[in-house]
Order: sequence, then structure tokens, then C-alpha cells
Amino acid sequence: MFFVLREFRRSWIILAAAGLAALYTYIKQEVTDWPEFLDTGISTFVTASSGILAFVLSFQLSDALAKSAGGIAGFNSICGDLLAFAMHIVSLSNDDPAIKNSGKFIQAKKNVRDLLLAAPGMFKWRMRKSGVDIDLVQVKQTAGGASVKLYERNEKMYCLLKRYMSIGSIEALMLALSNELHTIRESGALDPAQETVLMAKWEGIYAAYGGLTGIAKAPPMLDWFLYITLAIYVIFMPYEFAEMEYHGVYLAALTSYFYLGLWIAGTTIGDPFREGIDPAQFETVTGAAKGIQDAIEEMFKRESELGLDEDNCQTARQESTAITVTGNSREPNSFEKSSLEMDTSNVNYVSTHSDNSLQEQSKRLHW
Repeated sequence: MFFVLREFRRSWIILAAAGLAALYTYIKQEVTDWPEFLDTGISTFVTASSGILAFVLSFQLSDALAKSAGGIAGFNSICGDLLAFAMHIVSLSNDDPAIKNSGKFIQAKKNVRDLLLAAPGMFKWRMRKSGVDIDLVQVKQTAGGASVKLYERNEKMYCLLKRYMSIGSIEALMLALSNELHTIRESGALDPAQETVLMAKWEGIYAAYGGLTGIAKAPPMLDWFLYITLAIYVIFMPYEFAEMEYHGVYLAALTSYFYLGLWIAGTTIGDPFREGIDPAQFETVTGAAKGIQDAIEEMFKRESELGLDEDNCQTARQESTAITVTGNSREPNSFEKSSLEMDTSNVNYVSTHSDNSLQEQSKRLHW
């Protein structure tokens, strides 16, 4: 409801409608020789324009919802391909220490990581009127809300993108990403089959971006036309409520609120990349961008600390031989200890007897 009132540049129409309703009521009460032919003419105009405006604004809102859904779906497709690309890079391993620990391979992986972290924000800003400012591209947001910029974390990638920004921000990003892939291949960590898979993901990202830019936006001319049409309608619409005396003041305000709400919603919802929108009002791509950035950051962090081949971890049952029965934990009795053997590798109790109750306990413990 309040999103209409927060649009200060346009919500003045509601006050204008209420003020005009009060003015028309006063005129009809005080002016005795008011030309009655105006009643018929204005009534006909308001009736016709009400139907036309309702149809046009509803159509605009429907089109805006379709564009919003298409934009979010396209952006989510890009985010999915970015995450898949990151998974392939993280999973690259080689048993040869000369390759695995080479500075060239390690630095290339870091470069790819920072490019992938910068990508969600760059795709989002590319779809905004302001465009991408390479100096503001963020690769991480700390728990305290501080923003870590690309130039602060990886000056080499920042300079590379800045050098090629003239061909397009996303084109510069994809060029840098492709270059780092070739560097990884040259290090020996990437075989031809893996490179083919990664290049397919690279092409998928750029293809999804092409589809995103193909979502047409309403021309400014249409927005201005509806703005002027709605303003003219609001000038004459309150005249219809003049016969209701001053009850027409709030009725005119409510009527203008409904039409204005349709218009504002139609011009706002159609752009899921819009800046400064409260997520409680409608869905934008900001949440998806932040989520995919956090996922990529965490993935590379875990891989650098533990690796993917590390399988040494402590299971939940290795420290206790307690048997859980109907939600209560207790130590096994002497009969159960003689009847159960614990397989510590699989953390499972195996019964050596045919006692059904012990087998059921074993199943519950395992699951």
C-alpha cells in the first residue's frame, strides 16, 4: 500500500484529486449559473477514459510481471552457470606436485575466483542505467557489511578489466575469464576434455547474458504518455463526485490511488535490476547475486583449507556407543554389548543375533 505514497514525484496526484474534488464541490454549491452542459460532457469523458486507462494500466502491469519473471530467470541462469564454472575450477586436481603446487596454476585459480566473485555484481549493474563502474565492483561483503572491491583484492584482474572496458564491461570480464582458462591449461592442470566442459559453461554464461539484454524495456515515451494521460484524467475525474458534496474528497483520492498504484507498479516491477527497492515490495536479483557470491567465496575457501580429496572427519557416533531408543539415549546393557558389534568405519551396529528388537535398534541408530 505505502509504496504508492513513497513515490513522492507521482503521489502528489492523490492530493491533487482530493483538492480538485473539494474545489468542484464548492463551485457547484456556490455558483448558481454553472453551465450544466459541462456535466454531460465531463461525465462522458471520465467514463470513457476510466475504461481505457484501466485496460492500458492492467496490460502494462501484466507485461511488467512477465518482464520481471524473465529477467530474474535469466539472471538465475547466469548465476547457475557461474557456480557450475566455479565447481569445475575448484575440482581441478593433479597428483603431480610440480603442477598442483606451481605458482602459475595457483595464481590462475585465484584470478578465476575473483573474476567469478565480481561477475554477479557486474551483470546486475550492466542492466542498470548507470552501467558498471569498475572502481566499485565488489568481490566480497564482510560480516560487518564492509565491501571489498576488486582492485583491493586482485589488482591484476582489476587492471585487465579496466583496460578492456571499452569493448563492454561483460565482454571484458568474459575475455579475462577465457585468458585465465588458457593459463590453467598451459600449467598442465587442465586436459582437453575438461577445457571443453569449461568452455561450454563459458559460452552458456555469455549466451544467458545475451538473452537477458534481449528483454525489451518500455520506451520513455510510453511512460510520459501515461503520465500525462493520468494527470488529465485526475483533473476531470473529481468532477464526478461533486454531487456527493465533501464526501467526494476522499472518494476522488481513493479512485486516483487505485489508478496511480497500477501505474507505479507497472513501471517499477518490470525492472528486477532496479536499485533501491525494498525486497519486501517485490523480488529483485540482488538476493541471488549476494547468495551466489557467498557460495563461490565459501567454495574456494574450503578447497584451499581442506581440499576435495580430504576424507578424514569425525562422525557423530564415533565418540559414543549410546543407543537411541524412542528419543532417549542410554548405554547398551551387557546383553546388547554381547549382541552388537560396532563397525567403526561405517558407524553402524551389526546384530549377531536374530532378535528383531535389536535389529530395529540398529536401524534407528544407523539412520
